Amino acid sequence: MLLEERLSNKEIVLFVSPDTVKKHTINIYRKLNVSGRRQAVTAARKHGFLPVKQPLPIIPMSNLERLFLFFPTALMLVTKIFI
Repeated sequence: MLLEERLSNKEIVLFVSPDTVKKHTINIYRKLNVSGRRQAVTAARKHGFLPVKQPLPIIPMSNLERLFLFFPTALMLVTKIFI
């Protein structure tokens, strides 16, 4: 799960040393026959070790709604202009 979150070895290290994390990561790669984190996550999902992430539903919205969703300051500016 920690590999899936794209955490680095240093970020994973909470109660174990970086060398321990590296050793376990290498063992996971070897067992899954992969050479990197993304491949490990893909292989783990393929074999059922990790749940398959479901895509987010597409919610219909207008361009104005999108603008306010991604640029909340735009909403504040428009509100100030018309009030």
